[in-house]
Amino acid sequence: MVEATIIAQHYRSFDTSKTAIFLALGTNGTFSQSALDNVIKQFVNAHVYLVNTRVPRKWESAVNHLLAKTASKNKQVSLINWYDTAISHPEYFAPDGVHLEKSGIEAYVNLIEDSLSST
Repeated sequence: MVEATIIAQHYRSFDTSKTAIFLALGTNGTFSQSALDNVIKQFVNAHVYLVNTRVPRKWESAVNHLLAKTASKNKQVSLINWYDTAISHPEYFAPDGVHLEKSGIEAYVNLIEDSLSST
C-alpha cells in the first residue's frame, strides 16, 4: 500500500471522468482505511474499481471487508468481487494458493472486462 500511494501520485493525469482506475491490493497483507483513502483521493474524477482478494492468509477477510466498506461509501468506487469468483476454483491458483495459473488469469481478466461493460 505504501508503494500504491506513491505510484498513484504519478498517475494523476489519468484522473478524468472517462478513466477507470483498478486497484488490486491486499494479497501481501492488510492496510489501514486511511492508507486506502489516500490512494483513492488521488482519483476524484475517475471511476475507481477495487478488486478484492482471494489469498489463503489470515488477513484475507480483513482486506476484503475494508475494500467492500470503502466501495459502499464512495459513489465513484466499485467493488469487483474476485473472491466470490475464485473461492470455488482452486485450479485457478498455483500450488502456493496465491499466484494465478493461466485459467485463473483468464477468469480474472474476464471478471474485470465484465465489470467494465456493466457500468
